Amino acid sequence: MSVLKKHLRDKHWSAKKKRYTQKGLVVVDKLKNQIICTSFGKGRTHDFRVYKESEIHISPKTLGLTDSGFIGVVKIHPNSLLPLKGSKNRPLSKQDKLYNRVTAKLRTSNEHVFSRLKKFRIVAERYRNRRRRFGLRFNLIADICNFENAL
Repeated sequence: MSVLKKHLRDKHWSAKKKRYTQKGLVVVDKLKNQIICTSFGKGRTHDFRVYKESEIHISPKTLGLTDSGFIGVVKIHPNSLLPLKGSKNRPLSKQDKLYNRVTAKLRTSNEHVFSRLKKFRIVAERYRNRRRRFGLRFNLIADICNFENAL
């Protein structure tokens, strides 16, 4: 059996990154700039599937700001904003580009929280410890980031 077939069967092997990966999903409170909850998945699992399989329940009144990896979230959470995608056959109009710019500006506080998380190199770079401890360490780092933000 070739090495490539062995990688294709492994749940943590990400063909996009060409390595074993873990996935962390973060829900951020925009007003407080704090991490509310986290969820984790295997590297080859899609972001939206990790969200669906997690037990994260967001109130329908809450505005959800997601990136383009969460196409289909509108069916689960109708009060959410997704960036629009263009294609070669259907480029984005000026209104679509303006909409994407506005949603990107709304997401900046989320991206600042992600950058605070990635200051800890264990989250930003290759995770070299046991896979079972990834969630524990990620939650500890999220708590440290929330504590630093509260000061």
